[in-house]
Amino acid sequence: MQEKEKLMREIQLCADELLILRRAIRRIDEELKEVRYKLVMLNLKLGKRGDEVGSGESV
Repeated sequence: MQEKEKLMREIQLCADELLILRRAIRRIDEELKEVRYKLVMLNLKLGKRGDEVGSGESV
């Protein structure tokens, strides 16, 4: 019985850590969306079209 309780606690800790990681990933994803948007806006200001973005050309 003691082994089962120990495993259940360990499973719960893993579930808690997974939830924390999912929230962190969601937050990072939101930040990446914001960075992508800013990059698109910057490229528009520089006069680059979408098909030229990331082509490796020097400005």
